Amino acid sequence: MSSTPAVRLALVLVLALIGPLLPGCTTEIAPPSRGEEVFTLWGQLDPTTERQALRVTPITQTASGEQDFDGVTVVSIDQTTGVETVWRDSVVTLNDDGPAHVFVADYRPAFDSQIEVQVRRDGEVVTYARTTAPPRVEPYFDGIRFGPSSFVDLVTIGAPRLVGGVIDYVVYPPNNPADVTVETFRIEQQQIQSIDTGWKARIPLSSHITDIINAVDARYPEDVIRTVHTCQVRFRISVVDQDWVAPFPLPFSRPLLLQPGTVSNVRNGYGYVGGGYTLDLRLEPTVEELNQLGLQARGTVPCRAAGY
Repeated sequence: MSSTPAVRLALVLVLALIGPLLPGCTTEIAPPSRGEEVFTLWGQLDPTTERQALRVTPITQTASGEQDFDGVTVVSIDQTTGVETVWRDSVVTLNDDGPAHVFVADYRPAFDSQIEVQVRRDGEVVTYARTTAPPRVEPYFDGIRFGPSSFVDLVTIGAPRLVGGVIDYVVYPPNNPADVTVETFRIEQQQIQSIDTGWKARIPLSSHITDIINAVDARYPEDVIRTVHTCQVRFRISVVDQDWVAPFPLPFSRPLLLQPGTVSNVRNGYGYVGGGYTLDLRLEPTVEELNQLGLQARGTVPCRAAGY
């Protein structure tokens, strides 16, 4: 089968969500015995989207060295309702790894639901994994401090686990409002900690400002850029199931998928099937607070014109 834009978009969404930094654990798993059929699975179930995606790779191959998907089906089963969803196979070309079989399903798992994903061959379960879609959480900003050592606390009440993400500053230089760019910084895992009510990320803001100004200034060697105009500060961070132990970064790389001993929650197989979704928040500092950061607030028209 050939890939479609919708399938490629679903794959991008999966990659975007399971790509933040997290120091992963490694768990040794005994490789299968010779002749035993197993699959590797990579992906996650996202209760905020209508399409799910899962890469499936067989360990065994045909005599000609091709991946054998004859008679293979993928299904997911809600462990509470018993509802079974059949996934469909699509072949997606990955830039670094060639063709890949990505199974997709047009359904949205319920928040805080337990799901089993099964790979079947001729109706018999060969490989399976169980995971939990995290509950819905309401994040908020707390402990915001502006000045020379500015930071913000992003708190998520009831989150099973929080993993790193990114901060986007949408900015443009005073001398060229049409030159709108997004300067992106990682939310590192060491900035995230468990608290009694959930998880909290303390994110230093002041450490980003010099890098932002230098990046903009580098594009205008004949000018001296001492500040930039800001029209949006956006945070994206992931809520995942409490058992999340996948190694990061987590590409859909086939060499990684075929490595015996790769950390896994997959039974009779390798890889990881998790549950999670991305929180998308915007911080709206006042003009005075932005000035304390070394940024300036200006009209949002240039940003809207650029699609932000």
